[in-house]
Amino acid sequence: MTALRLLLACLVAVALTPGCKKKPAAESRGSSASSANGAPSAFQPGSAEDVACVAICVQRAEELPCSHGDACHDACSKLGAAKLCIRQVHAFIACFTKQPTREWECNAEGLPVVAGHVCEGEQASMSDCLMQTKGEL
Repeated sequence: MTALRLLLACLVAVALTPGCKKKPAAESRGSSASSANGAPSAFQPGSAEDVACVAICVQRAEELPCSHGDACHDACSKLGAAKLCIRQVHAFIACFTKQPTREWECNAEGLPVVAGHVCEGEQASMSDCLMQTKGEL
């Protein structure tokens, strides 16, 4: 569960939610591997999504407190660099950045992650995509 929920270590890294598929396989792919060459990434460093991802992760790490909030920038960078699961990355970030502190917890690696069933559909879609791309974003 925490592998995909990690703000990508998961956050990639979004805690694999086995058995909770929300979309059929054809819809859960962001783009095919063949279109990955030269394809744009999910978001650029310094973009609104990048800033929100890092800011919320760091803030939750301080509030909870989690031992590895310093890894938030790297986790968000990995999500932003996604070329295969772009749609799923956007949906996951849109969901987790809206969650209040009470919906977060520190995982075993010391990163803040959304807890329980929060963003479950987005996590399931990300999981589906990662399974189809053999773990590549």
